[in-house]
Amino acid sequence: MLNKITALSDLIATLADRPVMTSAQLKGYFDSQPDQIKVAFNALIDSLMSSTSGDSGAHSIGSATISGVSGATVWAQLTDLKAQIAAVSVGTLPDGSITPAKLSFDPATQAEMDAMNLNNKRILSMGGML
Repeated sequence: MLNKITALSDLIATLADRPVMTSAQLKGYFDSQPDQIKVAFNALIDSLMSSTSGDSGAHSIGSATISGVSGATVWAQLTDLKAQIAAVSVGTLPDGSITPAKLSFDPATQAEMDAMNLNNKRILSMGGML
């Protein structure tokens, strides 16, 4: 899960103008904010790199709308694309996906096919095998 940094503790602005601290305490105070940011940043990287089902980086990253693809996250869109590909590969084509232009033959190709069919018929009529 991705979390925002909403607050940092030990803000330097909250120190007195003349803090009563040892130099080691003051250095630790100054170093605490970068350490908090580092911990939060590393947690973000771990979340983005996660492959845990339901909590992966792809589950957590939003994605803009893609025409013809459902889902609002990278994972949801990839899942929908996979389902669409699987549907096509098993013979279920979406309506309107095959147009007359995709079914048309080149006349030269059609002539070659007609010649092959005629030749095959001749061979069969003579009792031959293909």
